Amino acid sequence: MGDMPAEWHVVNTLSPLVNHSPHHRYHAAILQISTLDLMWGSASFTPAAKRQMARDVLSLWQSGQGYGPVSDYLDLVEAVWSKRLENHAPIDSKDLPTGKSVAERRASTRPTTGTRGQNAVRQ
Repeated sequence: MGDMPAEWHVVNTLSPLVNHSPHHRYHAAILQISTLDLMWGSASFTPAAKRQMARDVLSLWQSGQGYGPVSDYLDLVEAVWSKRLENHAPIDSKDLPTGKSVAERRASTRPTTGTRGQNAVRQ
C-alpha cells in the first residue's frame, strides 16, 4: 500500500442551504471505513487481519467498480465477525473472505436478466 501514489476521489459534496450530497462513485467510503473501525473495536482482530482487511478494501476500491464490491466484502467480513463475537475467538487473516468469495457473492446477487434500460422510452 505504501508504495502506491495516493489517489483521492470526492465522496461528499456539501453546500450551504443544501442538506444532501449528490451520489458520488465512492459515496459510501466514509461509512465503510467507520464499519471497519466498529468491527476492529468490538472484536479481536489480529494485526495481520487488520492489514489484510485494509489491503482488500483499498484493492476493491481501486478496481474501478465504486464502493459496491467493498460493501459485499464487508458483508462477508461481518458474517465472520458476528460469529466470533459470540465465542470471543480472535479473527486472523486466514478467516477473512477472499477476492474470489466477493466475486462469487456479487455474481450470485446480480439479476440474471438485464434490467438496465427497461424503463427507457422508445423513440
